Amino acid sequence: MVLFTGPDILLRRSINSLLRASERKRRRTEVAWQLAWARRYWWMVERVLHMGFDLRVPDLTWRGHYIVVLNHRNVLDHLVAAQVFREVGVEDPRWIVKAQMRSAPIVGESLARAGFAFVSRSKDPEDIDRIRQMARVARADRVSVALYPEGTRFDGKPKSDTRYTAVGEPKIGGFAALCEELPEYRVLVVCIDWGDLPDARTIWDGSAYVDRDVRVSVWEERNPSRAGAQAFLVNVWDQMEHRLSESRGRSLALKMQARAIERVRNGQA
Repeated sequence: MVLFTGPDILLRRSINSLLRASERKRRRTEVAWQLAWARRYWWMVERVLHMGFDLRVPDLTWRGHYIVVLNHRNVLDHLVAAQVFREVGVEDPRWIVKAQMRSAPIVGESLARAGFAFVSRSKDPEDIDRIRQMARVARADRVSVALYPEGTRFDGKPKSDTRYTAVGEPKIGGFAALCEELPEYRVLVVCIDWGDLPDARTIWDGSAYVDRDVRVSVWEERNPSRAGAQAFLVNVWDQMEHRLSESRGRSLALKMQARAIERVRNGQA
């Protein structure tokens, strides 16, 4: 499939050029390409690694656009997010992404053309300006926005100065800016649960994903405004911590039970 990814976006851009598409249409084209290939790659990964996908979505009452916040554990979260967006009707989301992605072959150019906000994660004051600009374009295009408030992938190893053991510490700045720029948007929370997954953050750790289920819980909240952004994220991350810690405990208990049964079968009990 990799051989077709690049030519596909070049063809889509050529069609836009021939039709003299608007800037909004061109941005939508880039995101549509990203989501389409993310879903194709997830289809492939799911089958090759015999993975399961369990999505739990309550009845969503909001019919407008969202600020989507997700916890972040590994590179496959991007593919999982594409599946979630399709199920909840979030089309053409605009992301906050790390600045290093700008130089990624093919993908980096597409992210820039789509109007994503590239941030340095080094407390650059211009990061917030870029996030605000993305939010304004998103409102004009009538689309949702998305971010990983943790800012980087959680490696499964809690830091000594944090209250969390199953998620990384959320950073407030980007989320608060989005709440302020998009007060009419609601917040869609996406909790991605990989169970007792070890420190497997990249696709090169493929063996850790074999026969693994990923469970995703989704719920919506009201926009807390900039003033309430910090308390809101702490509350949401506390909920995620509770859900993921319980899930990890169940996974470990099931593994211990399976090992005990195996020992009995082998006459080692």
